[in-house]
Amino acid sequence: MMRRPIAATSATIDCPRRTAPRYADLAHREPAFLSVEGVVKHYRLPSLTGAKVVKSVDGMSLHVRAGEVMGLVGESGCGKSTFARIVTRLTTATHGKVLIDGEDWLAPTGEALRRRRRDVQLVFQDPYAALDPRMTIGTSMSAPMAHHGIGGGATERRARVLEMLEDVGLDASFYHRLPKQCSGGQLQRVVIGRALLLEPKLLICDEPTSALDASMRTQILNLLMDLKLRRGLTMVVISHDLRVMRYLCDRIAVMYLGKLIELADRDTLFNSPTHPYTKALLAASLLDQNSLSAADSLLEGDPPSPLNPPSGCSFHTRCPHARPDCAAFEPELKLARPGQFVRCRYWEALAEEPIAGRETTESSGVHAQSTQPAATAF
Repeated sequence: MMRRPIAATSATIDCPRRTAPRYADLAHREPAFLSVEGVVKHYRLPSLTGAKVVKSVDGMSLHVRAGEVMGLVGESGCGKSTFARIVTRLTTATHGKVLIDGEDWLAPTGEALRRRRRDVQLVFQDPYAALDPRMTIGTSMSAPMAHHGIGGGATERRARVLEMLEDVGLDASFYHRLPKQCSGGQLQRVVIGRALLLEPKLLICDEPTSALDASMRTQILNLLMDLKLRRGLTMVVISHDLRVMRYLCDRIAVMYLGKLIELADRDTLFNSPTHPYTKALLAASLLDQNSLSAADSLLEGDPPSPLNPPSGCSFHTRCPHARPDCAAFEPELKLARPGQFVRCRYWEALAEEPIAGRETTESSGVHAQSTQPAATAF
């Protein structure tokens, strides 16, 4: 399936919005495909004054529908990659529950876990580090299938690898190449193809385009969308680039200091953000495109350390609208509008404050609205 090219500049990539699905066929009573409930990941660091705790992920809850592309954005160090490692079982959660297709994902161990690992695959940020430099592309892609007993033998696995190479836009000559003989964009295609060979139920992409230049970024985005449409993938995409999120995702979750602070469908988040941090991210990310005021993208101070997070609202130390009680009371994630959740006590008072120069109309002329009730929409 051919997709319309994405316009690119020398420094950034401009991702036009695609039409977001309405999910009219998904009744609110149906369980989410991926359910993350109250996940916590704390790292204990030894210290002369006593053990310190790094609160990398602090009570994260998120629900992803089958066939949906969920985006996860936030500053470096907010816990996005740790969240991905928990969901892929590359690290253990301190507390919390993760369900995939209604089954407990954190309970299996040993052989039971090995058999189920193929259900959740991760596309790493650095394709060079994800591949063994001494193994050919064909061997690297065949090894996971052999480990999981996929394919009747070496001949069948080779045929599947060649078919996947074609699916990701590479010819058969790449089967015998070493990673050093490929470009970054080609290696990212290989990493994506290797993950899909295991036929996962959930694909998590951790900054899949951050190591690529603008032209390669465009190709990888189009590839992910084509594969998602052809295979019906459920995806979680982690990125700093809101342009990528606007093109690729159906809903977007915003993280700050290990917590989810806003969640909405893609169009609502870009047109009607409610949290001050989300507004700052949008202003900073789209400054060159929408003639936004530089003042709107500036936040005072440095991000707090997860070793010593602020009391109350974790964003109050940098929020331009902070009030005295923001430091005393931690806000809950609550329903702001249908399908939109925000962790801010005063979002209603701030809702009428526009972002200077921000687009107020969707390019398609349609705003996707969620009909899910507060208890199940996120």
